[in-house]
Amino acid sequence: MVRILFDFQAFQMQTHGGVSRCFAELIHCLPDDVEAVVGASMCENVYMMPIEHLYRKAFSCKILYRTLRYKAQKTKLNEYLMDRDICIDLLKKGDFDVFHPTFFDDYFLPYLGDKPLVVTIHDMAMERYPEMFPLSGLEMRRKKELAQRADHIVAVSENTKKDVIELYGIPEDKITVIYHGAPKALSSYSLKDKPIEYPYILYVGSRWTYKNFVPFIEAVLPIMRARQNLNIVCTGTPFSADEMTLFRQHGIEDRVHQMFVSADELATLYVNAECFIYPSLYEGFGIPILEAWRCGCPVLLNNASCFPEIAKDGAMYFSLNEKENTLTECLRNFLTLQNEQKQALIDKGHKALNNYSWKESAQKLAEVYKMVCHKI
Repeated sequence: MVRILFDFQAFQMQTHGGVSRCFAELIHCLPDDVEAVVGASMCENVYMMPIEHLYRKAFSCKILYRTLRYKAQKTKLNEYLMDRDICIDLLKKGDFDVFHPTFFDDYFLPYLGDKPLVVTIHDMAMERYPEMFPLSGLEMRRKKELAQRADHIVAVSENTKKDVIELYGIPEDKITVIYHGAPKALSSYSLKDKPIEYPYILYVGSRWTYKNFVPFIEAVLPIMRARQNLNIVCTGTPFSADEMTLFRQHGIEDRVHQMFVSADELATLYVNAECFIYPSLYEGFGIPILEAWRCGCPVLLNNASCFPEIAKDGAMYFSLNEKENTLTECLRNFLTLQNEQKQALIDKGHKALNNYSWKESAQKLAEVYKMVCHKI
């Protein structure tokens, strides 16, 4: 039995989605000969209670949940510091074989001793485009130091691995690529009638500079002018004042919509969308691609970073920064496809889901843990 200590960081940083979801999925699927201990108690992450309920029974995993009472005002900082103290206590006790932090705070280094350290790198966007992340110097420095200190690195795509090697000078044999897994089958909720009456293009996730949201809007404008009933639906945070100004300048403020959605509601948006467009300049993997495929939603991708590696022929591709094969042209071509042509694209995406399994990814991760233990 190999015992892995995961820390609290991703589960404190996020209530749902992203890195915390990936760690939760992997922990859930670890084989029976790997025991997971998660040092977290104060976070409100939606994946933590299912972990506590399911893993202790099904996989002999132990989630540390302590009832902690404190008089100080409850703030995110207090919660973070208290979970950090819990992890430090567990590190000092040393009752684990491998330590796997879930993000890049290096608080644990003085307490790690000679225990193996495994680090996951989800993307290298900050390092590849530092001008787009002006306040991330400390995070980038810690991330590089931990990558160099780690006994082994998990990268979520070959493209991410390539960037780690190039930008950090890490030897190739120190990095294992482990893809994310496909989402579960649709729930009955996801198959309800279309929730939005107008046809729409779906945009999922944050809208930071490198996500290319503004170029996406500008590229879609000619299509929206030609098709007056076509709208855009965006998940995520409310639009900023600058974004609303952009929409008003182009006369589309009533045709671009922001929605907070649950996982089931997001699936319903995928199911009923004309297509899902992912214009990002850089991603480490791109889980929304797999979500769209699972929901039978056609996918249009920027021909950049890891997208061709992950999607292969399960998407149509465009170039945001080139004069040929632009997003405008790609979307126009997509909208003129016959139903059987669209279905062929959807079928390719659905078939590609077979390449992505959380169970297989967790098995590969278990092999990494056993490998670093044997090197001691």
